Amino acid sequence: MNSHDLDLFALIAGALLFVEAIVVLLHQLGAIQMSAWGWAALGLGLMTLAGIGAVVQLVRTELRRTTGAESDSTTGSQIGG
Repeated sequence: MNSHDLDLFALIAGALLFVEAIVVLLHQLGAIQMSAWGWAALGLGLMTLAGIGAVVQLVRTELRRTTGAESDSTTGSQIGG
């Protein structure tokens, strides 16, 4: 995993945190009303999105690494053969 992957994950997590902060601020100002179930659903939804984002990023990184390793090994075998 390189720093670009970590930067993207941090950006996704930061954006979700920002969304939650805006919702909390709107609730505190009285602009929106949410029940306890609403807060639970919001928290679960944001954590699910963060988890999906992390899994997608890890799978993409692994696929890139695997594909890069296969092309390197193919090139190496052609040079050796």
